[in-house]
Amino acid sequence: MAQELRETAQAMLESDMKEIENILNRRPNGTFWIVAHHKPIPKDRLQLTSGEQIIMRVVKDYDTKPTPQLGTIVHTVKNGEIVDTEVNLHDTPIDWATVSHLAGNEAMPFVQERPDLKGSYVYNQ
Repeated sequence: MAQELRETAQAMLESDMKEIENILNRRPNGTFWIVAHHKPIPKDRLQLTSGEQIIMRVVKDYDTKPTPQLGTIVHTVKNGEIVDTEVNLHDTPIDWATVSHLAGNEAMPFVQERPDLKGSYVYNQ
């Protein structure tokens, strides 16, 4: 069965939300931080016999604020509610002026979703 577009990301988000909810239910009071992180395991260390890559997922609570690390999402929790979220992206900031001529513009992007085929894309020339 072919994998649908965004299927992995959606499944990872749902599992993260369940884990975050479990942490919030387990710790209804106080101030703490929840860190969510996903990282592909290097192929030379571990992979499935089918050749598919494995993604390591970590969702963990901390009593002290963790230092910012690339590729993490840090939620600040106070008395059972998330009051702040810090996203530390993998990528460096992008100077969009230098790449916009390669990516098209909002009126005519180089990649568009096809309205007649869900999950399919058209590359404009």
